[in-house]
Amino acid sequence: MRKHGFFAGGTLPLFAAIFIACPVAPAFAQSGPSGDATVMQFIKECRAESANLQGPGQAEIVSAHVHACVEAKLQDLAQAAATGSGSPQAPLPLIESTPWLTGPNKGPAQAKGVIYFVGGYSLDGSSVDDFHLVPYYLSSLASQGWDVILAKISHAESSSGVLGPRGFEYVGGGAQTIKNRVAALKAQGYKRVIAGGHSWGAWAALLAAHDGAAADALLLSAPNTYGPRISAVNGKPNPEFGMVLSEFGPVLDKVEVPTVLILPDDNVWDPDPGARGEIAEKHFAQDNVPHLLIVKPPGFSGHFAGWLPFFDYAFGNCIGNFLQAPGPAACALPPISNADFRSILGLKQIADADNRRIASAAPLVGKKFAVYENDTGGNIQFNRQYDFISPVQRDTMQPLQEGLESYVFRGGLLCAADNCTALIRWSEREILEFDPKTGNLRAWWIEHD
Repeated sequence: MRKHGFFAGGTLPLFAAIFIACPVAPAFAQSGPSGDATVMQFIKECRAESANLQGPGQAEIVSAHVHACVEAKLQDLAQAAATGSGSPQAPLPLIESTPWLTGPNKGPAQAKGVIYFVGGYSLDGSSVDDFHLVPYYLSSLASQGWDVILAKISHAESSSGVLGPRGFEYVGGGAQTIKNRVAALKAQGYKRVIAGGHSWGAWAALLAAHDGAAADALLLSAPNTYGPRISAVNGKPNPEFGMVLSEFGPVLDKVEVPTVLILPDDNVWDPDPGARGEIAEKHFAQDNVPHLLIVKPPGFSGHFAGWLPFFDYAFGNCIGNFLQAPGPAACALPPISNADFRSILGLKQIADADNRRIASAAPLVGKKFAVYENDTGGNIQFNRQYDFISPVQRDTMQPLQEGLESYVFRGGLLCAADNCTALIRWSEREILEFDPKTGNLRAWWIEHD
């Protein structure tokens, strides 16, 4: 057993604020067909419960009662859904792919095992299913012999309005899908099957293990199914945000498989990662379950900090060793290396930087690059893709938007939208982007087809 003193999408918030203007015509922010139906049903039930309050001058009292009643019902729904204590849900359709970063899978006969990794809850409706980056440590795990299958919410489901913004309503269905896929992958002959995910996907994997999924281990990154601190729907505090902490223990209490748990210093998506780490440590220690907890490591912050190449450099080997042989093995952090792409954080680490500088569009045109931004904070759009379609334009793609962007090289710097950066060639496929004033690393670029 091992607790590390260092470190490590999410969901839109619960209900887009119900504003009951009068006892006859309640109004609420739109949240998709599924969410609207739930809210409307609760409003109907709560209005019936307040029938005895109807009368002259009682409008404000009735409105307050209905509002409080609906909120309480939604809280109960959230608690039941995300801890698996509600009615069993049908499997939620997920689409699967092999991430380009990890390369082709070897198959059950040759691989050490397979990692079934489920992404966060997203309703962005993007038409590109394989664009979003994956945690860089999955690349290292693939190089160590693991197959990797990435799963995510189907765009057909998200863009059609079948799903609403409240991720907790569907996490039980995600858990059922994970349970089924773990069993199917075992039946295919994989020697070991790891269930994992990020944010909503991590919570779904946790719930699947809670409900008896036959996974050999869990790989969980920033589990969350209740959304960020501030609602993305109405810009107000998310009333379910605290449940990320309060319901974490109940969903963890039946998990008895070796677990890697990454909890970043994450003010936007986690009320108290340190407290969640303590809950996990207590549970796993009492039940003698092998575990690797990477909680609030210095120098890493944000919901996606565990995805970065530098995080993989610091913790990737430790994670790989644990998944290979779960137990109390030491987790020694490596020193900074000037010879490892993942470990470069400053321009001064590159002795011949001037000779490697990219000073024109020629080496970029016709190429696509996946980009890991170094300073993620709470930004859900830290990962992006550049497609350099001409010497003066690139197609910039990120989770919630895509569009053409003009750029120019000036004074040896790449400048776009009044923002200039220095590009240094690291290898045939890898580029490092630096702030030209401070010399600090801005991003790791990786070319792909």
